[in-house]
Amino acid sequence: MIICIVGQASFAIEVPSRVANAFKEVFPQVADAAWSADEGYYVATFTQNEFETRVWFDAQGHWVMEQIDWQTLSEAPSAIFNAFSQGQYAQNEVQDVVQIQYPEQATLVAILVGMPNQENGYMLLYNEHGEFIDSNEVFDTAHWLEACRMLPSEANQP
Repeated sequence: MIICIVGQASFAIEVPSRVANAFKEVFPQVADAAWSADEGYYVATFTQNEFETRVWFDAQGHWVMEQIDWQTLSEAPSAIFNAFSQGQYAQNEVQDVVQIQYPEQATLVAILVGMPNQENGYMLLYNEHGEFIDSNEVFDTAHWLEACRMLPSEANQP
């Protein structure tokens, strides 16, 4: 099940040293991350391999989620591209594609598809092998990642 929550991020925050050190350990090549706070997590946003990347850490410096915005379906693995192409939404416009990774869990790929003549759309969730997992209607496609995403604490819930 996909859980929708509107998060309130605050910018220009002070990042605890254990969080900053954990980030540097995982991403030593990143020098220009922008930090924000979201639902009790510290979020580093930066560009990696030409894609916007967000990484969530808890206050103890544990990595809890990574989100890479691929934007187009052509960046997704072929298994996901093929599964989507054969699915019921294949004729709809793909508006965004995001990879979501949690520690010790399978990688997920979320695809936002727009509906003709409507502002709403659907978020389709696939595993890294291209198997369809779930879908959820999205009422604000312009802010779908902020308005409809699984927070790290919710990722383990059924």
